[in-house]
Amino acid sequence: SRHVVLGVAPALITSSFGFLMGVGMLSMISYPVVMRSLRRPLLASIGMCVVAGLFQGVANISVLQALSRAPVAIVSPIYSGTPLIVLILSHIFLQRLESINSSLVIGTLLSVGGVAMVIAGAGS
Repeated sequence: SRHVVLGVAPALITSSFGFLMGVGMLSMISYPVVMRSLRRPLLASIGMCVVAGLFQGVANISVLQALSRAPVAIVSPIYSGTPLIVLILSHIFLQRLESINSSLVIGTLLSVGGVAMVIAGAGS
């Protein structure tokens, strides 16, 4: 990603192209399911999907902007903390749908810790 944003296209263009490719692929894969679900009024669900897409877009653009301005060794540790944020937000917003147990917390911590150890080892 850093190579692309530094030498091929700016972060906003790179992110836009990535999203267009994602929309194209998902459209081809999920077209029948989408057509069946549009027959039912799901405006609240569609609104939530739009908001989630907007937040994902901002996150993606932010990571690409960070990669265009700072070394990977600085951006990657910050970005690798994402599972911790997801775990916390899942606990806050999805308490009735998702159960956060100790195995999930330990797995998340091991995942983030493993990335941190790889980055620390690469810096040595």
